[in-house]
Amino acid sequence: MDSSNFLVSSHTLLRIIVFLLYAAVCSFGYWRFIPHLSTPCKRLATLVLAANLLVTVLALEFRSVRTWEGWLLDFDEEWNISTALASTQFALAGGAALLTGWLARARPKWQRLYLAWMSFVFLFYALDEYVLLPKFAEGRFDAQLALGAVSGAAIIMATWRAPRSERKWHILLFSGLALGAFGAIYFEPLRFAQPCKALGFYFLGACRMYAIEETLEFLGIWLALIAAFGLFSCAIPSPTRSLRRLLYALPLIWIIAIPQPFLLLQLEGSTSAKPTSVMFESEVRQYDVHLYGVHQELTEGAVTLRLYAIARREAYARLGLSVNLVDQASGESFANVNQHWDRAVGPLLAPGGLNIYRLAVTLNIPPATPPNRAFWVTLSLWRDEDDGYIFDSIVSSDQRLLGDSQVILGEVVLPAESALRSTSTRLALFDNGFSLDGVSLPERVQAGTTLRIPFTWSAAAADPAVYAQFLHFKREDGGAWWGHDQQPLGARLPTRLWYSGLADSETWEVPMPADLAPGRYRVETGLYRLSDLERLPAKDADGKPFVDARVPLGYLIIAG
Repeated sequence: MDSSNFLVSSHTLLRIIVFLLYAAVCSFGYWRFIPHLSTPCKRLATLVLAANLLVTVLALEFRSVRTWEGWLLDFDEEWNISTALASTQFALAGGAALLTGWLARARPKWQRLYLAWMSFVFLFYALDEYVLLPKFAEGRFDAQLALGAVSGAAIIMATWRAPRSERKWHILLFSGLALGAFGAIYFEPLRFAQPCKALGFYFLGACRMYAIEETLEFLGIWLALIAAFGLFSCAIPSPTRSLRRLLYALPLIWIIAIPQPFLLLQLEGSTSAKPTSVMFESEVRQYDVHLYGVHQELTEGAVTLRLYAIARREAYARLGLSVNLVDQASGESFANVNQHWDRAVGPLLAPGGLNIYRLAVTLNIPPATPPNRAFWVTLSLWRDEDDGYIFDSIVSSDQRLLGDSQVILGEVVLPAESALRSTSTRLALFDNGFSLDGVSLPERVQAGTTLRIPFTWSAAAADPAVYAQFLHFKREDGGAWWGHDQQPLGARLPTRLWYSGLADSETWEVPMPADLAPGRYRVETGLYRLSDLERLPAKDADGKPFVDARVPLGYLIIAG
């Protein structure tokens, strides 16, 4: 139905509906319940109601303003004044219930347990309203419904067992929570309805459902708060001065406390995560995303990442990411995961500007993925646009890149389940815990052909250094000399990723120079650090050090 046929605009009608809701609920509350509260509870209830009215009026006025002020007051946004106010009301109700159960020791045990439960529920809702608990982010709605159902049953039982003079407070508590739940359950789906749905005979549009939903939630929380104050006033009709001060201080304490998880999250990203600085730039939306921390953990069958990023709020719109497990030797991707960046798991860093977010990503590794291979864990960001997926470009990075839009976040190796065991006598034990367990050196090789030598290695400890293995051929008569260097297990597993318990073998294919003088050659091997070219000391099986860190392998005849 076309709203232009009516005398008032849809926005004006929305104001009228919100006003009527406030008028009806507030009149009922002040006529039936407020007079029975103690003085400090009356003042707090009136102060909270005034704050609700002020925020509601300002939110209606600034709804269409896409500015910092619009975000700060918008009902439809998170981590702003409206969510902070709702969270504070829940916390105040929880604090009042907790104080009632704690101080009224003469009350029945069941009633004190009931008040403790309601205090927990209120504080859970308070945290969830503003912080949006990450643990419950995916099943948030189910958790809220479950808590609501259990709380409703508890309130009904408490109403039945409570003295007649207190039953009205339990009924009011149930009514307040039910009103707020009705606003969330009924009106929130209408906000996302396509096309917009009408409210009754008059077309308001789904985009205006937010105001009715939030108004009902505000009023429901306020009624629940009055109920908590009513139980407090029944148990403690004349609170002491210190208790009155504590009641007045509860909202301030909560407002100061709720930013602390955000500060802790920022500290977590700076301490427990690997410092990283990667700047992504979107050519389509002109937004930048700065990845500043990465925490990587390898569990059985999966790689778990915690990513810490900072950007303007708008930059997370339609933002997605791809994480890949890439073989370092072949460049083949063995596993990948694609998902949208859920901006509901992180807090605000600066109002209306930059946001800091933590996102957990799980990359499941297929069972057929080969062990004892070095894999890169890479990240790419993309935008879900109308004409397809467009990758963000990387304009600066302190990490290695695999292209203009793919950055290496870390590397992993999958340990082999059953380690190889050498049947030969251990040839050399190196000072860092590596050991050369076996070598099969042929008797002769033709110059200009390929020499195949299997090496068997094991490691009793990990070493982050990068080592290369040398293979030296010295002619027995002191004439010709030649050498070949490469990684002990090839490019598939650099020594920086060797782990305690590793046992593996690699067959070298060494191209012998065609002009190498024929004769009998002494063959020696060993390890040296690539960073400083220092050889790694080694001992034989009896503990005797090898001279010049050279491990003799035997003799090889090179035929011309």
